[in-house]
Amino acid sequence: MKAVYFGSFNPIHYGHIKQINYLLMGDYEVELIVSPHNPHKNINSLLPFDLRMSICDTAINDIFGNLIPSRYTKININRIEDSLDKPNYTYLTLRKLTELYGKKPAIVMGTDVINSLHTWKNSEEIMTYPIIHLHRSGYNLDHLITQKLNILDSIDIKVNMSSSKVRESMENGDIDFVRKNMTKNSFKLYNRYCNINKIIDDE
Repeated sequence: MKAVYFGSFNPIHYGHIKQINYLLMGDYEVELIVSPHNPHKNINSLLPFDLRMSICDTAINDIFGNLIPSRYTKININRIEDSLDKPNYTYLTLRKLTELYGKKPAIVMGTDVINSLHTWKNSEEIMTYPIIHLHRSGYNLDHLITQKLNILDSIDIKVNMSSSKVRESMENGDIDFVRKNMTKNSFKLYNRYCNINKIIDDE
């Protein structure tokens, strides 16, 4: 089954990779839907869309490209929202993906996202799709909302990392922290763009 994982991936980090690996182990085909601009987020904090796509592609290849080819073929980094009208609304993307796939995909959502789903544009339509729930530390599901949902699967993994923490560390010059939380080659792309280190080492 297709599992669509929406996100800014600003940038992608090992927390994302861990979640993707769990989805692959659950035998899902993972579609990373890289959003040009989430209406709920500040566009000024976003890295350029093509850079985020490149970092995602590089990170996925670093982890899955050579080690487990069969898993690599089950991951697609999708830029569909870049071709759709702006602002990007999830229900419109889901309509297009359903048309392309021939059936409704499952949506990957964290606990915090599920709890706020009722505030999204055309949320009732989104709630008709199966959902794969990613447990988020510090959040409990709002059962009034989940009663309306088709929770297909629930994955409980510990991820104590966020893209905002990676960006803040980069801005503060904490290169070692960023390097530890990104794959080798995706870090190089990000570091080169930020121009914090003049020399990109190959170690």
